[in-house]
Amino acid sequence: MNKESEINTDTVIRKIEELEEDSSPLAHDYIDLGYAYIKHVERMEKILGISDKFYSDLKNTSEQLLLTQEALRENEEKFISIFQKTPDPILIVNESFRITEVNRWFESVFRRPRETVIGEHLDDIAINITEAGIREVIEGPEGDVQAYHAEMNIMNGCGNPFTADVSFSPIRIRNEPCLIIQIHNIDDIRKAHNAVSQVNQKLKILASVTRHDILNRVMVISAYSDIIKEGITDPEMKKRIEAISQSSDEIRTLINFTREYQELNSAEPAWQSPDAILARPLLRNMIPGISPDSSLEGLEIYADRLLEKVFYNLIDNSFRHGADVSKISLSYHLQSNGELIILYEDDGGGVSPEEKAQIFKKGFGKNTGMGLFLISEILSITGISISETGEHGKGVRFEIRVPAGMHRFVTKE
Repeated sequence: MNKESEINTDTVIRKIEELEEDSSPLAHDYIDLGYAYIKHVERMEKILGISDKFYSDLKNTSEQLLLTQEALRENEEKFISIFQKTPDPILIVNESFRITEVNRWFESVFRRPRETVIGEHLDDIAINITEAGIREVIEGPEGDVQAYHAEMNIMNGCGNPFTADVSFSPIRIRNEPCLIIQIHNIDDIRKAHNAVSQVNQKLKILASVTRHDILNRVMVISAYSDIIKEGITDPEMKKRIEAISQSSDEIRTLINFTREYQELNSAEPAWQSPDAILARPLLRNMIPGISPDSSLEGLEIYADRLLEKVFYNLIDNSFRHGADVSKISLSYHLQSNGELIILYEDDGGGVSPEEKAQIFKKGFGKNTGMGLFLISEILSITGISISETGEHGKGVRFEIRVPAGMHRFVTKE
């Protein structure tokens, strides 16, 4: 309400108060007219107030709309820049699998100008990506994810096939569901991988044949050593022959170890249940009268396929060096950083402080010196580490540290 309307209203109110002392009909009419004027002013003030608020809200909304439009414009420019400059063929299809857009790399790799493919069905452009193939990937076991990946053989514009990692990402354009498809050429990587696999396979065969030949010769040496030893009475000469036999046995052990070591990482690591491994008869009956007491039910760790060998060698270590072991237990606890520690404990003699840092080194130990070394190597493939933290004279305590993301808990159905 402005100053003038305030003065006029106050004047009217004073006049009404003066006229209220006059009982004439004319005074009464003036009083009614005064009150009507006051109500009219109040209504106008409300209207003006609402109008001001509406104008203010409209101004704020307009400013916000302009900011939103500017942000959308910037995002659109960024999207177009990324879409066109990404050095991979990219195309966008609608929910009917008709192409709505392609980038420059698509035009270059498949030798199809943009205007010739817009509106075409994906199945009709002959690049080996089909609606059925995409549906098979999207409707597969991965479930609802942000992006899907599949390795496919794609045909380029010259008719030459190449291996590609193809990703499918659901997006919305103008509120319509679409799919953005990116084709990343991994042909050189796949060829290199196959070449390395072939070389490894040949080396594996060569190593297997070589081990077989060496073991045959070692067996001959051992056999002749035993025959010669039986016909010798000279103690000194007999001692030398026994040294030859012992060396033959050590060579056989080392050769067998190379076979086990070669099997490391020969297959992809997998999720495995330590509890299920420990329940296998081979491990459960290794030490007569002693079965490992496991509290690892439901736990799975992502490890090399030779995980069984880890627990076999730990139990074998307790049997060989535990000094009257009567109990073996396995448990776990979670750390605040997501790491999980599996504890392997026995009630044997334990490890002396000066040996703790040495026991996982190749060749260290009273037997072959390979068991604990092999354990460390198997676990390290997926980033798992092992250390001995027990108190000497009270048994061993091996801590197997499993990083976050390399362990999980499953519920039996």
